[in-house]
Amino acid sequence: MGLALLLALLTPGCSGHPIPQASPSRSGTATQVAPRPQPSPASAEEVLAYVRALSVDIGIRRAGTAGADRAADFIDAKLREFGYEVTRQSLGLPNGKATCNVIARTPGVGPGTYRLVIGAHFDTMPTGPGANDNASGVGVVMSLARAWRYRDLPVPVEWVAFGGEERQEGPVGSHHMGSRAYVAALRPGETGRIVAMLSLDEVGANSAHEVSSLGSGPQVAVQRLLAAAAAAGVPASYRKTPDWSDNGPFELAGIPAAFLWNGDYPLFHTSKDTIAQVRESQVLAALRIVEGFLNGLGAADAQILQPPPTPTAQPS
Repeated sequence: MGLALLLALLTPGCSGHPIPQASPSRSGTATQVAPRPQPSPASAEEVLAYVRALSVDIGIRRAGTAGADRAADFIDAKLREFGYEVTRQSLGLPNGKATCNVIARTPGVGPGTYRLVIGAHFDTMPTGPGANDNASGVGVVMSLARAWRYRDLPVPVEWVAFGGEERQEGPVGSHHMGSRAYVAALRPGETGRIVAMLSLDEVGANSAHEVSSLGSGPQVAVQRLLAAAAAAGVPASYRKTPDWSDNGPFELAGIPAAFLWNGDYPLFHTSKDTIAQVRESQVLAALRIVEGFLNGLGAADAQILQPPPTPTAQPS
């Protein structure tokens, strides 16, 4: 795909490598087309394996540290293995260090393409390994990205692992750095090409899920997620929240956005936020909700998910 969307912001060490394409046959005979891969379904077991890799094998992933860099490398390598074109969007932090967003796109999806963004932040506070907050969200994103890579969708998905979501040292408001950088880098008019954004942030604890938003923009993504949860038989309710996750910058830009999470979780940002807190049933429920959202996409959703135009007065 064309990488013009973020190429100007990428340092040489953060640029993605296109997937090699097969060369046409020179023998004069028709080149056989390889059968499309059929990945196995997304699973809670797979999600928990990613949670272990991030929260146990790597551990604390504070933005701008070696832990966060290792996490970005792990996510990047897996997404390439799944068959995506992957780029990294580098972004500076208030303390002078840097982190990045890891962005995976299906070949052929570019800045002008209508697309759905599904993301989760991979960084943590310096106080704990962040198993539920937010290795659980990243694990769900990665499992879905693998399972849905070759599915035909009317609206393609762009999968994003955001860096720097947690509050950074510096001025008030120094958080959600990755999602803010992503939105700031969009070309004029490109916000209308993102039909919706879903942020998965703390999806592995408690016994139910909540769908949240700032309530300041179009709420159709919220409505679709709640409908998907109901159809899957998963308990979920709506709560209007402050700017608590990476949906915020998208919603403030007028993009329909929603935040899927497990509700209040007292162990977040502590050393007790370990893999023992992540429940298989909860990550399975999150998978089912997002899969229901994806299965519900129709051919007209590039327009349906956008707010209707303001009616204009007709001449008498």
